[in-house]
Amino acid sequence: QTDGGNIVIEKVDPLRFACQPDISDIQDSKYVFYDSFMDKDEFVDLYGDRQNIQTQATYDGQKDEVVKDFLSDVVVITDCYYKTYKDGKKILHFVKFSGGEVLDYTEGKEDYKDGLYKHGLYPFCFDVLHPDGDSLFGLGIVSVGKNVQAYIDKLDQVISTNALLSSKPRYIISEASGINKEELMNI
Repeated sequence: QTDGGNIVIEKVDPLRFACQPDISDIQDSKYVFYDSFMDKDEFVDLYGDRQNIQTQATYDGQKDEVVKDFLSDVVVITDCYYKTYKDGKKILHFVKFSGGEVLDYTEGKEDYKDGLYKHGLYPFCFDVLHPDGDSLFGLGIVSVGKNVQAYIDKLDQVISTNALLSSKPRYIISEASGINKEELMNI
């Protein structure tokens, strides 16, 4: 949501996303984490020079020194959304942190006494092609179509083989010619 109250729809990378396992609805999760990356200079301009931040080099577990030097200038920022209860109502709160440094939060602030959003829902919505009870992300077109494609490939192979065999004409002129029918049918 923007400062003006408008809703913004953005693509979210599922590899940067984490929530409670074994749920089929995001709103049932106790917490949601989303990682983003920012250039270290830009980070210092926004949040000041912090000591305990996490860089992408430690996030990715890089061993290569050249890559490690490059990624040490990229800061990992984690947005954590979590729910608490107040008078039987779910309240959504938010903490933004990097490494051991809390950058922003909502819990305990007067402006956010009713939570981050009044509706108390996580700001994530999944548009899945085919819902799957065991997965938050559902099934994509590849998951649904891979078995069908295997059948199509097998049928294509049968058609090609049949076309090759049919292209060799075989004739029996007379039954008295002494041709063994079994040898003629050596397909």
